Amino acid sequence: MLALLMLAFPAMATAQPATSAPPRPDARAALLDTLATLTPREPLAAALTVTKTSTSGDEDAPRTSHGSLSVDIRSDALGLHVDVPAAVLRTARAESLAQQKDADAATPVMGLLASFSLMRAESLANYAPGLLTTLADAKLVSQGPAKSGGQAAQLLVFDIPLNLSGGDRENLDDYSGQVKVWVGGDGVPRRVESTYTYKFSKFFISFTSTTQSTCDVMRIGSRLLCSRRHAVASGSGLGRHGKSVTNSVLQPVAAVPAAAASLAPAPASTAPM
Repeated sequence: MLALLMLAFPAMATAQPATSAPPRPDARAALLDTLATLTPREPLAAALTVTKTSTSGDEDAPRTSHGSLSVDIRSDALGLHVDVPAAVLRTARAESLAQQKDADAATPVMGLLASFSLMRAESLANYAPGLLTTLADAKLVSQGPAKSGGQAAQLLVFDIPLNLSGGDRENLDDYSGQVKVWVGGDGVPRRVESTYTYKFSKFFISFTSTTQSTCDVMRIGSRLLCSRRHAVASGSGLGRHGKSVTNSVLQPVAAVPAAAASLAPAPASTAPM
């Protein structure tokens, strides 16, 4: 019977399962070298839109809130500049007044403003340094051909070592951290996915926390952007569950005016530090 099947379907006789190639240390080194050279020399102006949906409370009676925030950012040699529209501030003030009258009133925009991270905005507009730091001590565990945006790429998978303070380590039961990087033919990342899971216990009480994120990466000149970030954070313990889904979209809108660009001093050297 097997011989008949091989005659009828010869491809079945020669087909082999696809496997990833053994990791090559030089692939990791090449990626780190590329990231080190991606130092922004051109100013950037962009619109950043952040939407967040959060669910928290008892598992039987969860509460959900949704908010959206749009700001304008400029990144140049003088630093990061964030412009918050007056309409956003008015909405946040209205939510604050409503909460004073009703402690259970939803405050999605005020919450987003309160949790808005300048470092997160900077990491989106200048993505290479943060990724370089993440991978500096990472171990390359596998690599192989893949597709990213319909184009050929190399998929590199890294294990990320634990980075916790001594106090947190004492209560840690389990940890896993992994980052996947899709690298294009030019050696520049196209997509990055990360997953971190922590399990803690103390006094017979256990807690679990998981964070997953995906970044679509874009290169503009010498700058690497995370143009779209999707992040899901969840945690559970003591019969309570929390989850947040955050989407950040960074859209370059125009070049910074020449007058502003002229304020940026020329880099002394383009060599990586």
